[in-house]
Amino acid sequence: PQPSPAPSSLAGAATTPRCAALLVSALALTTHGLFLYGQIAPMWRLHVQADVDVWANATTYASRRTFAALGLDTHNHLVLDRDDDVQTFTYAFAVRRLWDAVGLPDRAVSRLAAVLLVLFSGVWPHLKLLLLHGTFLARTKPGRGFRSRTASLYWLGTFGKWTLADVFVVCALIGVVHLDWDVDPAAVRDGLAAELPVLVGVARSLYPSYAGACAALLRLPCEKPDSLVHRTKCLGCEAVVHEAYDHPHWARGAGRKVLNGVQTDGGGGVSLRVAGMEGIYPFCAAAILSLLLGVLIDVLDHRARRGAAADASRARGRGRDRGCRCGWLLGRSSPWWDDDDDDYAIGSSWCHSVAASIVYAALAGGSLL
Repeated sequence: PQPSPAPSSLAGAATTPRCAALLVSALALTTHGLFLYGQIAPMWRLHVQADVDVWANATTYASRRTFAALGLDTHNHLVLDRDDDVQTFTYAFAVRRLWDAVGLPDRAVSRLAAVLLVLFSGVWPHLKLLLLHGTFLARTKPGRGFRSRTASLYWLGTFGKWTLADVFVVCALIGVVHLDWDVDPAAVRDGLAAELPVLVGVARSLYPSYAGACAALLRLPCEKPDSLVHRTKCLGCEAVVHEAYDHPHWARGAGRKVLNGVQTDGGGGVSLRVAGMEGIYPFCAAAILSLLLGVLIDVLDHRARRGAAADASRARGRGRDRGCRCGWLLGRSSPWWDDDDDDYAIGSSWCHSVAASIVYAALAGGSLL
């Protein structure tokens, strides 16, 4: 009996060039570093550019009285000249915002999203690289060991594409969030008048009590006024808030009339953009290198399997019929080069199999027709 072949790794296989083995390890370490830098550095930013110059003046008696009661100026000049970043986003910032459910109604769903983001975007890229590198360095026996290694590489290649999820999301944000708004103060005023019932509902959800709403508007302690003047201002404000909260027809009638009494002038423009930052570029490079590394190891695994199958075929041919390479003509059920792993040991060329079939059928008295 022949001794069983010693276990060997894909990195040490005879079919794997030394430079390829060194390249795989170098790419794995480099990809780890790029992923880590991309997860720490700022990935993208929300940039706003605005140039707005608008006047809004209360001109009618009803609008002036209402504005004064609510502590609003009757003459309002809004100038907005801005060209900067609203927010800079990093990987840790996104996870923290999701975990705290900032601006999101369902805390449980938000925290689940944070956990999934950590697993698939934070842990999985590094874990996939470790498993891929470990499979490349692990020592396996020929035969079933080869098959298990190929199966592992297949599943790693299938699920390894999750590393591109973040890249797709950021690219979609950069392509989609490209908003431009031409500010028309008259259109804004008409929109507020049309949606006034909704705005009153929002205000009531934020400030359920009259005193709380007026304290926010007047910036006075309306729960416990500290002077007669403050109490008078709070009472006037609370009367308007009471009408708005408890009489739905106010928003469709008197409230809309108040807003229609505001004269507007001016205009401007606002643009909102999402731009990539220094963290997204190494992260994209790491995702691409991770996929290329998987392809490279798959190619080396394929070469190792073909080489092992060819060695096994040659050894079996020598053992079955020493000195006669056409022993399969004497009645064997399959040619000498056939092997259990048909994908990797199919002979030196396809015409070998055709010639073998023709000669075998002729000697057996068969007919090709």
